[in-house]
Amino acid sequence: MKNIFLEKIDPKKPRKKIIKIILTIFFLIITLYFEVDSTLGLYFQIIALSMARAGIIQPFHYTLIFWAIILGYIFYDDLPDVPTLIGGLVITVSGIYTLYIKEQK
Repeated sequence: MKNIFLEKIDPKKPRKKIIKIILTIFFLIITLYFEVDSTLGLYFQIIALSMARAGIIQPFHYTLIFWAIILGYIFYDDLPDVPTLIGGLVITVSGIYTLYIKEQK
């Protein structure tokens, strides 16, 4: 793969090279944003787990299954298969049941 920053700009096609450079910088910035966002998310999860019991924090983590299903459908037009839905349902119901039992005690 050629390094587009080190290539000479062809006078006949300068716009194409400039667009490639701009897109490369844009995708680098987007990638950096997602890396920082993920790192901060994990950091705040560790902070939350240090301040409260894991049994209280983790049920909120289960919502990631539903977000993955929703965003997968929106961006990729992808629906999960039946075993994935059953697994997500089992995990969600068990989390709700655990919260219900803890509230009863």
